[in-house]
Amino acid sequence: MRDFLTALAGAVVLVLVAALAVPPFIDWSAHRALIDRTLAESIGAGARSEGAVDVRLLPSPHLRLARLRLGAEDGPMLDARAVDAEIALAPLLKGEVRFVQTLIEQAALILPVSDEALLLPRAQTAMRRDIVIDDLRIRRLAIATRRVGERPQEQIRAENLRLRAPTLAGPWLAEGTVKGSPFHLATSAAGADGAFSLKATGGGDTLPRLELDARIAFQAEETVGGEAGRRGLIPEAEGSAKLTVGPPVQPAGAGLPFTMTAKFDARGAVLNAKSVETEIDPGGKAARLSGTGRLDLREGRLGLTLRTRRLDLDALLLSSGGRSLLSQGLSSGVLTPPLMLDLDIAAETVALGLDDWANVVLRGTFDRSGGLVLRRFEGTAPGAASVAATGEIELAGSPRFSGHVDLSARNSEALGRYLGRIGAEETVTAILDGRAFDLGTDLSAAGGELSLRNLRLALGSARLTGNARYVRAGPSGRGRLDAQIAASGIDIAELPPVSQLMAGLNRHDLGLTLKARDVRYGPSGANSGNGTISVSLQSDGASLVVDGLDIADLAGASAQLAGRIAPDGSGRIEGHVAAGKAAPLMALLERGFLPEARLVPRSFREAGLALDLTLERESGEADTLRATARGKAGDGEIDLALLTRSSRIDRLDATLSTPRTGRWFGRDEIAALRRPGRLRLAGARARATSPITRHARRTDSPRPPPGRSVSAPASSGRRTRRKSRSAAWCGAWAARQTRQREAEETARQARQRESEEASRRARIEAEPPAAPGAQPLDISPPATRP
Repeated sequence: MRDFLTALAGAVVLVLVAALAVPPFIDWSAHRALIDRTLAESIGAGARSEGAVDVRLLPSPHLRLARLRLGAEDGPMLDARAVDAEIALAPLLKGEVRFVQTLIEQAALILPVSDEALLLPRAQTAMRRDIVIDDLRIRRLAIATRRVGERPQEQIRAENLRLRAPTLAGPWLAEGTVKGSPFHLATSAAGADGAFSLKATGGGDTLPRLELDARIAFQAEETVGGEAGRRGLIPEAEGSAKLTVGPPVQPAGAGLPFTMTAKFDARGAVLNAKSVETEIDPGGKAARLSGTGRLDLREGRLGLTLRTRRLDLDALLLSSGGRSLLSQGLSSGVLTPPLMLDLDIAAETVALGLDDWANVVLRGTFDRSGGLVLRRFEGTAPGAASVAATGEIELAGSPRFSGHVDLSARNSEALGRYLGRIGAEETVTAILDGRAFDLGTDLSAAGGELSLRNLRLALGSARLTGNARYVRAGPSGRGRLDAQIAASGIDIAELPPVSQLMAGLNRHDLGLTLKARDVRYGPSGANSGNGTISVSLQSDGASLVVDGLDIADLAGASAQLAGRIAPDGSGRIEGHVAAGKAAPLMALLERGFLPEARLVPRSFREAGLALDLTLERESGEADTLRATARGKAGDGEIDLALLTRSSRIDRLDATLSTPRTGRWFGRDEIAALRRPGRLRLAGARARATSPITRHARRTDSPRPPPGRSVSAPASSGRRTRRKSRSAAWCGAWAARQTRQREAEETARQARQRESEEASRRARIEAEPPAAPGAQPLDISPPATRP
C-alpha cells in the first residue's frame, strides 16, 4: 500500500512539474483555432484572437492574449488588447471556460446603429445568459457608435472600469472614472421582455454631477434602416434625471452654480423632457425657470424652452460666482457648452442695472466651439424703449458680434438716464434728451473695431443714414473713424452736443463724407432757413485734406472751406464765412467741434458776420490746429488767432473793435457808451493737473490805473469724470446711488465754473477819452466764490 501511495505521489509531482514546466515550451499560437473555438462556445459569440498567445496552468490557469475580438463584424463588437484572464479550474476540466478574474489594458466597444436602433448581426446568434462575470477590469474603455458606411465615432471614454454580474442578464454593477470623475452604475436583472431598471450617478469635482433613475426596455425591429433582414433593438426609456453644476458637488468656479431636474421619456436616440425645472443659486436669492426640453444624442444637441415670471440678473451678477464670471470675461469658455444648446428663454420681468426690463425673450443656439447664433433677442428696456437684436456672437477667444440691432423709444430721456447708470459715455446720454429716438443698423464689433452698415437713425425730426467704421487707437498707434452720412431735418438749435465725442477722437484719424439737407436754425419758419451742409475731409496723422466744406442758406448763413495741409505742416485750408446773424454758425461750432463757442456773447451772436478763415498746423502736430480769422463781427472788426488741441482751445488772442461800444452790451442808449471801443482777449490753458483754480479781480477792489489791464491766469482745464465701462460696474450698484448723486452735483458745478471762463485775461478799454479826466471802461469778470 505504501508503495502505491508513493507511486501516486510521484505521479502527482510529475504532473505538477509538467504543468509548470511544459506550457512555456508549447507554441500556443499553433493551437489558436482551438482556443478561439473554445472561447466562442463558452461565451456564445464569435471570438478571434491575434498576436501572442500564452497559457499557464499554475498556480492557477491563466490565458494571456495580445488581442481578442468578440462579436460579429456587422454587430456589436468588443476589441480588447492585452487580455489576462484567470480561468476557473473545475469547469475547465469539463471543457468549459469560466473567467474568474480578467484584466484588459485597453478595449473598444463598437455599436452599429441606425437613426433609432442598435443593429444586430444578420446571422442569428444568442449569447449564453449564464455567463458569470466575477471581476472584469478594464483600464481604458472607449465606447463608439458606427453607422453603415461610416467610421466609428467615439462617444465616451472611461478609465479603471470594474464590472461584476452573476449572469449576463444581470444585475450588473459597474464603477470607474470619466475624465477623472467617478461614476457608479447598477441595474436590475433583465426580465423576460429584456426590460431592466437603471440607477447611475457620476461626476463631481472636475465634472458636473449627473443622477439618473430610469426604466429601460428594447423593442425589436425586423427591418431597420430600410435593409430587409437587418434586425435591431430600439431602446425605450422613462425616468428622471438631475444635473448639478458647481457647489456643493464641485468647487466654486467662474460659472454660476445651478441644478436642473427633468422627467423624461425616450425612444432611440431622442429624449423628450416633459418637465424641466432649473434653479440658479449662487448663494442668496435663487432664480427659477421651468419648461420643457429635448435631447438628440445623434446630433449631440440639447433644446431647452424655459419660462419665468421674474429673473433677477442683478442678484446673480452681484454674487461671488457672477463677479468671477464677469472678471474672467466671455472668452473664458464658461459659456461654451459640451454639446449644441438651443435655448429659448422668456421672462416677464428682468432686473438689470437696478431697473426692470419687461417681456424679455432670448432665442439662440450655443455651439461647442464657443459661438452663439442669436436668432432673436427682444425686450422693453427702462424708459419704455424697445430693443431687438439678431446675429452671431463669438464667445471663445476674442469676443465678436455681427448682426442687426434695433432700438427705439418715444421719450429717450429715461433711456439716457438708464444708460448713464450702467456706464455709458456722457456724450451718448446727452443725445438722448427726450426726443423720440429710433436706431437700426447692421452692427459688427470685435475687440477695438466697430462697424455700422445700413445705419438708420431718427432723433425727433432729424433723420440720418449711412455707414461708419471705428478702430480704437492702440498703445503706440492711432485709431480711425470713417463715416459716410446723409442727413435731413436737422435743427442746429436742438443739435445734441457731440463736441465731447469729437474731443474723444484724440489720436484718431478721420475720414468723413456728410451731405445734409433741410438744415435749419430754430423752429420751421420763414427765417429758419432750408440749408444744406456738405463736408468731405480726410486726416491721416498730421495730414489734413478738406476737399470741401460748404454751408448754404442756414438761416442766412453760409461758409466755404477747402485746402490741404501736408504732414510737414506746409499748406493751409482757407475759406470765407458770412451770416446775417452769427447765431446759427456759433451753435454749429459749439455743438459740433468747439464747446467754448458757447461763451460768445449774445450781442455778437445776433450781429452779422463776415470772416476770412485760415487753418494751419505745425509739423507733426496731428491733433492741433492753428486758426486765424479776420473780418467783421459784432458790428465791428475782429482779428482772431487761436490754437486748438483735441477740440479744445489751447491758446487765444483776439482783438475786437467797434464804433459804438454800447452795442456790445445792448445798451446803446447810454451816452457814455456811444464811443468807439476795443476788446482784447488773451488766454492759455494751463498744463497742471491740479484742480481748477480761478483768479480774477473782485468788483470791490480798487480800479486799475488808466491804460492798465486786469489779467487772470489761464485755467488748468475742466475736471473730467470717467465712468468705468468694464463688467465690474455691477459690483457696487447699491452703494453707488449716493455717490452718483454727489458726482452729478460735482460735474454740474464744474461745468458752471468752466462756463464762467475766469481763466482768461481780458481787457476792454475805451479809445482815448475826448474830455480831460475821463476814465477808461473796466468790465473785468468778477471772481467766482467757491
